[in-house]
Order: sequence, then C-alpha cells, then structure tokens
Amino acid sequence: IQYGYALNESKHLVDIDHINKEQSQGHTFYCPHCHEKMYPTFGPKYVHHFRHLGQRCQYSNYLHELAKTIFKEEFERCLDDKKPFLLELHTPTKCDRDCLVKKECKKYDTITVDLSKLYTSITLEERIIIDDHSRRPDILLKSDDGQELWIEIWVKHETQPDKQKE
Repeated sequence: IQYGYALNESKHLVDIDHINKEQSQGHTFYCPHCHEKMYPTFGPKYVHHFRHLGQRCQYSNYLHELAKTIFKEEFERCLDDKKPFLLELHTPTKCDRDCLVKKECKKYDTITVDLSKLYTSITLEERIIIDDHSRRPDILLKSDDGQELWIEIWVKHETQPDKQKE
C-alpha cells in the first residue's frame, strides 16, 4: 500500500486498515505532507488505501512527514499514559580482535534509552537560533531542565552535510 495513512479532521493519523467504508462516510482526510484531500478507497479489486485527488505529492516526502507524525503521536501517547518510549542506539566501536581478512571490521554496541523519562515535550520542525545560525530539526524533544534532543528522519539519504553544519 503506497498511501496507507491520512490525517483526519483533528489532524490525527488514520490507518486505512482501522476504518471501513461506513466509518469513513462524512469524514475528510488529508495527506500528512501536502495537506491536500485524500479519499479512502475500498474496492473488491484493490487493497484498501488512501488516494490523492489530482496531483500526488512525492512519496518520499509523504513517508518523511508520516514518520515524524507517527513518532510525535506515539511519544505524546507514552507521556500521557506514563509508558516507556524506547529508542535503541547502535554506536560503532572498534573491534578488539585482528580480522582474518586484514580489514578493519566494525562492531556495534547497543544502548536502549527511555526517552519518556528524559524529555517532557515534543515539537516538529521548530526553528532554533544558535550563534546567529538557524537550525530546524525534524523532531525536537525538550526536558524540564532545558536539555534538548534533535532527531532527523531519513527516507532516502542521510542528513546532508550542509544541514549538519548549520
């Protein structure tokens, strides 16, 4: 399914698999990226999905916005329900043994962090000014004591070096 999610009138994500034709009647749905109207399609021939009316936005942009929205909604749900929001980090470490093929191999350590214990608020695309430079992380988590975590969502490629320097 290319477009399996849309925003409802309240700007919350709706999964096409969690609604049916009758439930969708009288509701308006929007693309998470371009905010144009999307229509749920329930037919016997095709898998149920949302479709754009007219010009579709670029799929990678849709996925990027969808990932940010899912992250935000789930993080807020975890804060409200006082449940953990776990993030697994894989950090490269040097291998402590000699490789048989004489190449430097990479080993990763895994760290699990409960973001809901460290951060109390979330915003998307908030512009931040530091040393006369403007930055805008995809996701910004903030703690009560002013700590911040900036998160970038990758769909096709890593964050561009010029954006990393900003």
